[in-house]
Amino acid sequence: MSSVANRTVVRLKDVRARDVSSRVSNAVGSLADQLVSGLQTTEGFVRSSPWRAAGAIAVAGVAAGILVSRSARRARMHADANTDSTSEVLGG
Repeated sequence: MSSVANRTVVRLKDVRARDVSSRVSNAVGSLADQLVSGLQTTEGFVRSSPWRAAGAIAVAGVAAGILVSRSARRARMHADANTDSTSEVLGG
């Protein structure tokens, strides 16, 4: 085995479950803090500019609708291309 592989195995052996647990706990806590901060920022924006927020939500809704519509259309076209024209389901 190469020396790099040996060092990697040694490093992996040194990792303790307690250390991993504390790292995960710290990461989750940090993520929660960032989420709360983001929610507070968003709330401040919505309260200070309600019409701009409503407009942004409307634009996001229209964009999502267009994307879903295109996806559904592609799925139907793909399904139609893969069906037999003499299928009883299609009435052929």
